Amino acid sequence: MKKIVLLIYTIFNLTLLFSQEKTIIELQKIDGYGPHGKTSFGISEKRDSERRELYPSAKNIPENWNDVREYYYELNPNQLIYQSAHLLDTMSSSLAKLLETEDIDLKDSVNYAKEPLACGINVVIGKDSLGMHYIIDRNQNNDFGDDVVRPVVGRNTSSSVPNNPDYVFYQYWYDGKV
Repeated sequence: MKKIVLLIYTIFNLTLLFSQEKTIIELQKIDGYGPHGKTSFGISEKRDSERRELYPSAKNIPENWNDVREYYYELNPNQLIYQSAHLLDTMSSSLAKLLETEDIDLKDSVNYAKEPLACGINVVIGKDSLGMHYIIDRNQNNDFGDDVVRPVVGRNTSSSVPNNPDYVFYQYWYDGKV
């Protein structure tokens, strides 16, 4: 009888514990970058990435720059893996592993395009006599020569970002069409 009373008492307490009203925490939206206020993301250098064989090489990096670092931001990683598998003459073991890890079927032409799509962003950053600068390959032609050189200093904190954004050309595959 003591066990039954103890069991009923325990069930009653657990019911009370989990039936409390939910606490609502109101968060203030702060104007910033991105569709939902402040956003942040990071990318690693091309040379540090295990996936660097997938990234297209870009030309016309300014010759007077020092400490040059190239980056590639994947907008659609699975499409990038799929098209790389179709474009490369021989498949490396790392690419084969990516196909398996991401569960990508090379025969799938419904969800992926064999033709190269602009599904990532090439970025280069470097230093010259005037300071740090960057270039974004906005038209996705793997050529920095026709893109705008911008200073790095103050870019993330100034009000010039919303007023002077870097628009990037992007393609996606949907229902068998680009």
